[in-house]
Amino acid sequence: MAYTVLVIAVDGHLRSETVACLDDLQKLVGGYIESLPLTEDSGCYVNEDGIQLQLPRNELATQVCTEFEIGLAPDDYIKGPMVVFGVDDSVEGYCDVPPEVEQRIRLMSAGAVHDGDD
Repeated sequence: MAYTVLVIAVDGHLRSETVACLDDLQKLVGGYIESLPLTEDSGCYVNEDGIQLQLPRNELATQVCTEFEIGLAPDDYIKGPMVVFGVDDSVEGYCDVPPEVEQRIRLMSAGAVHDGDD
């Protein structure tokens, strides 16, 4: 079953993509995928080998991890693109990225969400 994901490119550009299989996800992150939870109904994939491949730092994806409190170490960051997806156990596990998650990330991208350093 195909579903829509939100891709966060390393330059902070956001785009929606339709994926149908593991190969589609691997193409979006540029290699093997590693899953990280975001909310009860969403998660994300990043490149499992981002460090070894020396992928560039993804500031927005790192900010997303901080905002959603997924537990990155203080000196850790996301390398390469991030793919955000929806989770729904009633439909084989994956579904479209939830609108409220996508909206929150888009607001972060626009600079509307701050980390409290104002």
